[in-house]
Amino acid sequence: MNTNNFKRSKPKSTSRGASRGAPESAPVIARPRTSGFSRDNNNNGRSFTKVASTAYNPAFGSKKPKFAPLSAPRIIPKVSTRMAPDNAPRIAPVRVSNSSSLNTLSPVTKNTTSWGDEAQWYDDYLADSDSYQRQIIMPNIVRIINPAPGKKVLDIACGQGLFSESMIDKGASVVGVDISPELIAIAKNRFGNKVSSKDSFMVSPADKMISTGILERSCDSAMCILAAQNIKEFDVALKETSKILKSKGKLVIVLNHPCFRVPKQSDWHFDAEGGGPEGDPSYTIVNGKKSGRYGRVVYSYMSEGVIKIDMHPGEQDRRKKSYTTSFHRPMQIYSKWLANAGFCILRIEEWTSHKKSNPGTRELADKRSKKEIPLFMCIEAILMD
Repeated sequence: MNTNNFKRSKPKSTSRGASRGAPESAPVIARPRTSGFSRDNNNNGRSFTKVASTAYNPAFGSKKPKFAPLSAPRIIPKVSTRMAPDNAPRIAPVRVSNSSSLNTLSPVTKNTTSWGDEAQWYDDYLADSDSYQRQIIMPNIVRIINPAPGKKVLDIACGQGLFSESMIDKGASVVGVDISPELIAIAKNRFGNKVSSKDSFMVSPADKMISTGILERSCDSAMCILAAQNIKEFDVALKETSKILKSKGKLVIVLNHPCFRVPKQSDWHFDAEGGGPEGDPSYTIVNGKKSGRYGRVVYSYMSEGVIKIDMHPGEQDRRKKSYTTSFHRPMQIYSKWLANAGFCILRIEEWTSHKKSNPGTRELADKRSKKEIPLFMCIEAILMD
């Protein structure tokens, strides 16, 4: 075989000593124009400024760039006339809530402080007899408020009336308010013959209860259970409550613990080698190794925050998504607001989980964390005037 046929020929050089480029007869590709208008990046791209035109440089080729003549026909884009089929999913129109805060709901994702859109889901959730609300909060609330016949309790942001029911069962009368019409409807249907003429449930923002119809100096006690962090104007709501309570009236507030449960700014952390020295309560040996320990990591606490909460984080269909808003505040904010509204804090309690730990290598660590890190904080205050 003649291998000379496979020898690669060397490229011929041009007079400039470089590899030969395209012939002069090849079509010319126009370079980007440097004259005209350019965006003004300092004004969000909304205005344009004139820039100087750059003279043509023949070093880029022997011919100037070609542009279409003004007489060339223009291509007009076609507008599709296709319609979506009847069975196509529809995007709900924008709705405006009557809420006194965060009142705009987007077409796809709803964002509000009201839990009205989750009324049925929340009612089903509270039906669980092993929930935190029933096992931890309810018995402690009954103990602190001590409802009795002849006493009237104001339930702020009462939801579907779960805690109101515990007051009525002890003989007290209840006035429940909530911004969600859906939850109030469930509350009214909840009790049946339990509700007397002295009990009432009404739709009202927490900061406008008196204008809704609740009388001043008409209640002996008030409670706000797991709702203060969903009320934007909670400082105004406290002043409103001070007008509704009788002298020396009691107010009980239950919160997700603001020190350890800061939405999106706190999390659980497992330290596999964790545990104090021998003799420390956190020191436990399992199969010759430390059992490790759980801790709570807090990235931000002192700064107030407005946090968007995904009610269904596992839902992939955006049309079924629903959001609510939580307001994080450090403990000192609640203390100052209570003082400004005329309240004096009597005591603070912290409540831990009652849930059992799952068996496994981290069971002991989980048990310790449930005893050491509280889930809820309860504030009991008394009206001083």
